Amino acid sequence: MGQSVKQFPENIEAVRNQGGIHCEGILEGFQPVASAGHEIEAALDGADIVYAVGPAYSTRPFAEACRPYLRRGQIVIVCPSSCGGAIEFKNGAGLDLRDEEIVVAETSTLPYAVRLFNPGKYKDF
Repeated sequence: MGQSVKQFPENIEAVRNQGGIHCEGILEGFQPVASAGHEIEAALDGADIVYAVGPAYSTRPFAEACRPYLRRGQIVIVCPSSCGGAIEFKNGAGLDLRDEEIVVAETSTLPYAVRLFNPGKYKDF
């Protein structure tokens, strides 16, 4: 695996402690989350769809961290799609580009158009 995936501990802890994420802006409110942490194996266990959201430079390290826990039939959606997100994820996860056992798709950057303004609190644009 590349760099450590245990980044942003203050933000992860805030989300865990408050049980979700607060958002301000066009989308206002609180969204509970089932789990917040660095335990990728637990997050992927039983997941049919994995939504990998982060800056483009995080796609490959995240794929490398997910690699041992991906299972046949899962769908991974990478956001952002800039810089070939799906291809970068497949390469990082060690999947052949034509492998259809784990489907990797991508979406636009728009869902990622938020900024952290306090741990566990975001503002969208």
